[in-house]
Amino acid sequence: MNEKTLMLVLVGGRSTPAVLAVLALKPNIVGFITSNDQPDQETEIKKVLEQIPDLELSISESVPAFDKHPTYEACSRIVQAVGAKQVLLNAASATKAMAIGMYDYGRKHDFPVYYVDTMGNRVIDLVSSEEHPLPGLTVADFLSCFGRQLHEKRSEEVWDENAPTAQTLVDMGSPALSVLSYVRQYGGGKGKRTKTIRRSYEPSSDELEVWAFLQRQNLLSGFEMSPGGFRFTIPNNDAFTFLSGGWLESYVGAIAKGLRNQNNDPFFDDVKIGFEIPDRTGAKKEVDVGMMYGGQFIHVSCKSGSENPWKTQYLDELRTVSSLVGGNFCSRIFVTAQPEPAKNSGGCRGYQHFLKQAKDRKIVVVTGDQLLEMSQVLQKEATRPTFPRV
Repeated sequence: MNEKTLMLVLVGGRSTPAVLAVLALKPNIVGFITSNDQPDQETEIKKVLEQIPDLELSISESVPAFDKHPTYEACSRIVQAVGAKQVLLNAASATKAMAIGMYDYGRKHDFPVYYVDTMGNRVIDLVSSEEHPLPGLTVADFLSCFGRQLHEKRSEEVWDENAPTAQTLVDMGSPALSVLSYVRQYGGGKGKRTKTIRRSYEPSSDELEVWAFLQRQNLLSGFEMSPGGFRFTIPNNDAFTFLSGGWLESYVGAIAKGLRNQNNDPFFDDVKIGFEIPDRTGAKKEVDVGMMYGGQFIHVSCKSGSENPWKTQYLDELRTVSSLVGGNFCSRIFVTAQPEPAKNSGGCRGYQHFLKQAKDRKIVVVTGDQLLEMSQVLQKEATRPTFPRV
């Protein structure tokens, strides 16, 4: 008798729940029963499981997707062939017929049959009703389930250092947006640069406070009014990157990191800000903020640099990136610094069309006037998503 623990994994649906059960229950050997119309799915799961130290990938069999009896028989053959001391059955990722076949086999032989409840953050034995908590997957772990690798653009420490400044800019509201739009419009270039703008500008007292605040944070210097215009100096490229949009990513990421559950533990298992993942061609796709909750990925796209963020192409970009890592298994949120247009205003029709397009693509839209409610938005989309995850 093999002293190790064998887990039999059904393959035919989403790969992530199947992998989560392996991570939570830690078998020594994994065997596979794969729907005969999903051979590539087994390959993808194996690519992930091969990264787990000391995990042996064993026998695999292919069965019809919609007949429970071949699955039952495959369970029997693999268990006998491996001869493991303990057997776990993983029914988290397959058709109902395959899952019923495995469940029948588990009940007859008194083996646990596990299902992954990602919304409840648990793994449930369908035979005994015993529960195990899901492991806290990192963003990198999740991406690896789909053969993607995370590439950081900036260190986590830099994002954390910028968070208080980002929060203050949000608190300052529309005057901050006005100042940042000038900086974004006129501050481009390389290295340290002084920009002189020849146009009429009469900043309000609140806007002057924003300029002063940015100078105190060493994000710009030398702001002064001059006849017929104004000038300011950008100290370096990093400062401009933050002022032209990075502040919004930093803000959303800091809110996510700061959330706590009832036990005062971090609400999200992991949060990553400003990273890239390769697509199928190897080209790198940007993710502004990504977070993990109960083994599922919440993908946030931030747009602060557009005076007209209501463009369908932004939604398509978000959907394209999320399709690389689970598609509708993820929650997608589009965040803009621009407020919702007033009713009957010129931009209202475009905004309403944008909302319809977002709904069609299962994307939640958060406007600038909702930024102070970001913590509630993130918690809701994690636990009670507007568009249910597959």
